[in-house]
Amino acid sequence: MAIIRWMYLVFLMLFLTVASILPSFGSDSTVIDSLVIELSNTNEDTTKILILLGLADKVSTTNIDALEQYSKQALLLSEKNNYAKGLAYAHFSLSRVYTNYDFDLSENLLLNSLKYAEQINDSLLIAKAYNSLGILLTNNDNTEMALHYYHKALDYMRRNNHHAMLAVLYGNIGIIYSKENDTTAISYFLKAVELSKQFEDYWWLTTSYLNIGQAYLNQNKLDTSFHYLQLSLTLSEEHNFKSSLSAIHVVLSDYYYKTKKYEESIYYANLALSKSKEQLNRVSKLEALRILKENYIALDNSRKALEYAELMNSAADSIHQHSRLKELDILEMKYKFEEEIEQQALIHELLENKYRNYKITLISVIIFIGLVLIISILFVFILKGRIRGKILIEEKLSQELEFKNKELTTGVIYTIQKNDILTSISEELFVIKEKATKADTRKAIDQISKKIKASIQPNTWEEFEIRFQQVHLHFYKNLIQEYPNLTPNEKRLCAFLRLNMSSKEISKITGQSVSAIEMARVRLRKKLGISNKEINLVAFLSQY
Repeated sequence: MAIIRWMYLVFLMLFLTVASILPSFGSDSTVIDSLVIELSNTNEDTTKILILLGLADKVSTTNIDALEQYSKQALLLSEKNNYAKGLAYAHFSLSRVYTNYDFDLSENLLLNSLKYAEQINDSLLIAKAYNSLGILLTNNDNTEMALHYYHKALDYMRRNNHHAMLAVLYGNIGIIYSKENDTTAISYFLKAVELSKQFEDYWWLTTSYLNIGQAYLNQNKLDTSFHYLQLSLTLSEEHNFKSSLSAIHVVLSDYYYKTKKYEESIYYANLALSKSKEQLNRVSKLEALRILKENYIALDNSRKALEYAELMNSAADSIHQHSRLKELDILEMKYKFEEEIEQQALIHELLENKYRNYKITLISVIIFIGLVLIISILFVFILKGRIRGKILIEEKLSQELEFKNKELTTGVIYTIQKNDILTSISEELFVIKEKATKADTRKAIDQISKKIKASIQPNTWEEFEIRFQQVHLHFYKNLIQEYPNLTPNEKRLCAFLRLNMSSKEISKITGQSVSAIEMARVRLRKKLGISNKEINLVAFLSQY
């Protein structure tokens, strides 16, 4: 999930960055209306191209489809008239449309823009093209080449005094370090903030605050992150930066998710979802759906989580499908002016086959993933059942062992106590016999005494050890194997302790005093090599 979030962040920063680096043609919606009217009233192609590029710039942060249409029209007219400036800016403008869908296509458009910008010696556009190439490579984890392009862009901007654009470069370099969770990123973002304030670039100031908020969120500095996210949100609302609002809502939703304020997280995720639908921003929509799914998982609402997981799959499919369709569009436009119709038909056929194969592959992958998921779920259920059964068996065996231990302990105590009572009675009868005067009485007492003595079980300890070994099969064997010098009394003490008997209980059975048993336990610890007082003797013996 962390990788997906970083991909989203880089996609988002590219969109926000390029929205801020084309020449501005105004900020009021009335400017768009006046440009549309002016476009309809002019017949001069060069003028139309500049107006179309102006319209593309005005809608770049609000309507990606309109950006595509105006950029395409400007490119078509520029190719028709071989107008180098129009080709440079139209390729650059169109590259923004495909950034989130096709790396190769966007890269080719930027390289074409760079080629024409060098022809007309437009240093600002050259710097912008290098900057956008850097962001594109950042998105594809080629940070070394990305930094190379960023430094080339910095060089052009400094040499040509385009200092207002330096904020963009510092922000993008900061994103690379932030991606690697390097705290250096914050210092670059703060440089971008200072420059944005200096040149009153509120769009990039909003983006810089968002970058800082995201960086602190990644470092789990939640309070600081929230402070910068609020600054970004306030500026975005004040200046009506619609495209940045959905991005801020996504990061705020992530912030509330991390702070376990799930209701607030869901609220902002839904706001981001709504904004992304308005702006046809499929990547932002996918990220909002992901956060909603994670929230409902955290709230143990599996039904809602599954619902949003399915919506995520649908959104991902839409992105892939959209990217293929856009690639087809741009290639169709590229070959429209070529003279050889047969070659054009062949290219279209190849593209259709590629798209068909892509769909077949995608369906196959979805079916395979579905089967893997079903098998995984079945395996988990079977595994859980086995684990549950194993736990029940272990609990039953543990209960049976405990019962046998109690039975064994009770049995030996009962036998010894019975022997003691019978011995005591026999001794008392002997005293009475000695005092009796009649021979018949003495004879009767003698017979009773013999019966009592016959009832005494002389081999109590032997029977105890036999029964003990039946319950604990390998106890003596394992113990003697490691400690062969144990005496019979010490082995018997070990057996009592294995049954978790207290010194008082052992005292009753053996007839020794409690203090004698305690001393015997101390000697036994030494013989077993237990020097650590924190080690429990009973627990130690339970492992044998």
